[in-house]
Amino acid sequence: MAPLNAPPSLQLKDTHRKSVLPALPASHPDLTAVTQPVSVPTCVKLLQLASANLEVHSNAISELRTTVEQVQEVAQSLLARQQELEELMDQPLQMATMPPKTTLETKFPDESPILVHPYQRPQQEYVTLEHWLYQLQKHAWMLHEKTQKYTISPINVLNMVYRRRKLVEFTFQIRNAWVYLMLYLGMAIADKHTRLAQDANKNLNKLAVATGQTDYQDLDLDNAKQLFMQGEKYFLGYGVPRSFENAYKRYEAASKMGLPEALTMLGTMHEFGIGRNKNVSAAIGFYEKAAQKNHAEALCHLGRMYESGKGLEKSFKTAFDCYQKAAKTGHLEGLTQFGHMLEHGLGCEKDEKQAFQCFKQASDQQYSRAQNALGSCYYAGKGVKRDMFEAVALFKKASEQGHAPAEYNLGVCYEQGHGVIRDLTRAKIHYRNASELKHPMATCSLGYMLLLEGQIIDAINTFHLAVALENVEALYYLGTLYESGCEDTHGVVLNQDLDMALRYYQQAAHKGHIESLVRQASIMVCGPERIQNLQHATVCLKKAALPSNEFPKGHPEAQNMLGELYETGEGSELEEGPDIPKALGFYRQAVSQGNARAMFNLGSLHEQGVGCVKDLDRALKLYNESARLGNTDARQRLDELEAIGISLK
Repeated sequence: MAPLNAPPSLQLKDTHRKSVLPALPASHPDLTAVTQPVSVPTCVKLLQLASANLEVHSNAISELRTTVEQVQEVAQSLLARQQELEELMDQPLQMATMPPKTTLETKFPDESPILVHPYQRPQQEYVTLEHWLYQLQKHAWMLHEKTQKYTISPINVLNMVYRRRKLVEFTFQIRNAWVYLMLYLGMAIADKHTRLAQDANKNLNKLAVATGQTDYQDLDLDNAKQLFMQGEKYFLGYGVPRSFENAYKRYEAASKMGLPEALTMLGTMHEFGIGRNKNVSAAIGFYEKAAQKNHAEALCHLGRMYESGKGLEKSFKTAFDCYQKAAKTGHLEGLTQFGHMLEHGLGCEKDEKQAFQCFKQASDQQYSRAQNALGSCYYAGKGVKRDMFEAVALFKKASEQGHAPAEYNLGVCYEQGHGVIRDLTRAKIHYRNASELKHPMATCSLGYMLLLEGQIIDAINTFHLAVALENVEALYYLGTLYESGCEDTHGVVLNQDLDMALRYYQQAAHKGHIESLVRQASIMVCGPERIQNLQHATVCLKKAALPSNEFPKGHPEAQNMLGELYETGEGSELEEGPDIPKALGFYRQAVSQGNARAMFNLGSLHEQGVGCVKDLDRALKLYNESARLGNTDARQRLDELEAIGISLK
């Protein structure tokens, strides 16, 4: 039985109630608005009807008074924006019976199934402004229908809570549809102005073709800055179709008028191949012309190229001078780079305090790179007293601006518990955030944490992603996985493959990774005979044993392994047998860095007096320290000596 004044398509399948619903009171307006097209007046009328019915219910359910105000506010706001909506809306959709396959049903506990709305929407490839007006009108109609049904049915304690919930739910849907309608209205207005700008641009292009003049002359701009701004619009696609060619023409015209900003943009386009082929030499020429006019951004570009040796002879001194000039203008990147050179003593005398001041000056202006650099100073105590809490605060500020290194640094702080409570979950979140910003080391660290959690497949995939981002550490970790093989709770994930391990170690070692040199040498010494290569292993270990940034005193394990090779005669280039003096030298270097295995080896030589004065007390001290550090051979030798009554006094 269809309720009075409802469209024919809305059929109530009343299987629970025997009586027919009574007719609406004469005081209630009819629902002729529902049978009209989707439009602003129809929507406003439905909202007003629903609001009137809600007011009746609010007398019994006081919580609905706020809901009444919300519906009235939407109706008034919709009426105020009627003209804009009607101007920008597509053809209105007429009401039609929905085919069975698109009929939506909602079942309520105390009611029979009803069709949600009698409108049929055509399939669309994109959301239009009219779509959200339709949604608003649909929910307004649904709210009116529900309030109308509740009006003719008495309220009791059992159904009061349910009715309140349903009415608030429909009102929320109305508010949600209204928010999206206003959002798309703003987009439609912006799109309208964009199309107007595009039409104007097309007319200018046609005029250029007709007159035979270049299009930047047709723009009737009499100064370089206006012309540069036109180039920026084309470069960014702001209000016009994006065109690097048109942008380049305008930059070129502005550069001929001597504008340094235009010269810098021309250099950028040539350096990175934007809209034309890469030409580093041409880029340097434009940067130098702009730098002669003391343009800070061009000075930073030149400094970067001198610092890295890109297209120019590498010169830290010249790079320092460029950054210093840019910093004097107050340029934030210039200040930060100038501080970086001072911090590390590149092209100048090292001055961490002045570097700190440069970072602080740029950081105070909310520059994310400077905030991260300043945080690093507090973290390491460079130029300022060490303060982990202040470091974390600065890292957080920089990370909120999407600065990937700061996200990584936060991950390190949470992983190690520096300045914050140790929290591996939060560390993993920050590593993942930085990884999504393509930070290589953060991606590798994320892979390592996944490995610790036993998510081996995810870890391997993440390490490969880090390798694609040119992270050397990830090559090393992949090598260790292949060297040992690995398995999870489901079984073997990766079989041991020493050939693959060597391949990854060699790639990492070629890029200067010291630990990979040692692991590569270890496989060549201790691995199967087919891959043993003692001469090449010795070469790798000698490189690793030298001082480096990562190991200022040389790698201790490499020094110990070299000592073992020389002690056995395997490390001699001329194959002249054991070389005990060299072995002793390498053992002592490794012992000075706390290497337990080297302590045991050196103790053995002192115990036997091989190549050195026999000194049992010295040997026992070395054995004790080695055993304390976990060396089982040293522990066993001490037990053997104690069994015959020899022990440290």
